[in-house]
Formats: sequence, structure tokens, C-alpha cells
Amino acid sequence: MKLPLTIEPNPVLRAHNRLIKKNELSALQKMLDDMTDSMYAYRGIGIAATQVGLNIMVAIIHKDALDFKNKALREKWNGTDFPIINPKIVSHSWGMANDEEGCLSVPGYYGTVKRYKKIIVECWDREGNALKFIAGGYFARVLQHEIDHLNKTLYIDKATDIQKTDERAKK
Repeated sequence: MKLPLTIEPNPVLRAHNRLIKKNELSALQKMLDDMTDSMYAYRGIGIAATQVGLNIMVAIIHKDALDFKNKALREKWNGTDFPIINPKIVSHSWGMANDEEGCLSVPGYYGTVKRYKKIIVECWDREGNALKFIAGGYFARVLQHEIDHLNKTLYIDKATDIQKTDERAKK
């Protein structure tokens, strides 16, 4: 089921997000499916719970953004959207890269954001299995964007050269 999108300046986007407890996972399953449906309906490459009005530490990463270096994770999640529960970045590279980003919760704009080229993330999957993995490139960028949402940060807080989407079409 498609959930309503939360748009800036809605205070939900800047509110504290609580961690999920193991005993909440079974009740969370439908919401994970609804978030995935919403991500597709709004044509996102990822979606955080805050973007659908929920202040919990959950996000979904679109299958097209996944690039696992770990063979077991790659085989398990190949062709499947990737829910991340209680994610945190535990380490990152020194190297950073600039690239353009937009956001479902800030429609009509894009900007250049500097992000780490590689990160190490710890989280749970939808069954509560603890995961720790390295992400690089586009996968790392999408993860950082969604984890920022869960930490009360929007891409516009970090972006330079913010422009309206229609200005981009004129270039």
C-alpha cells in the first residue's frame, strides 16, 4: 500500500527516530512492504521511514542501487530491495566524491552533495539478522542519503549549488 509522502518542512523529517527492538520485527513486516510499495510509487532509489511519516530507524534501498562486495550478501539480496533496520555507519573512507542528488521529500530541487566514497554499515535485515558490510560508489551514496534521513538530516543541509529541477532542463 502506498503511504503518503512527508514533504519538507514537515517536522517529522527533523524529529528523533527511535531504534527498533527485536520483538517489534514481526509487526514491522507489513510496514516494510508498504514502504517498498511507496518507494516504487514515488519512483525513488530509496526511502526512509521519516519520508512516510514514521519516526523509526528503518529505510529501504532499491535493488538497482545494491552493489555488495560480499558474495553471500550479493547472492541473498540479488534482485531484491534491501530493508535496513537500525542502520549506522561505523567507518568510512577518507576519500569523498561530489555528485548531484535530489529527494522525494524536497521535490523540484537538486544539488551537489559531497559524500564518502566507501562506508561500512551495520544494520539488521527484515528478519533481525545482524549485517555488517562495505558499500562503495552509488550504493554508498544512497545508503548515506537514507541514513542521513534517519539522523534528521536532509541532503539540502549538505548540498551546494541547489537548483530547481526545471532550471536543469534549460541547460
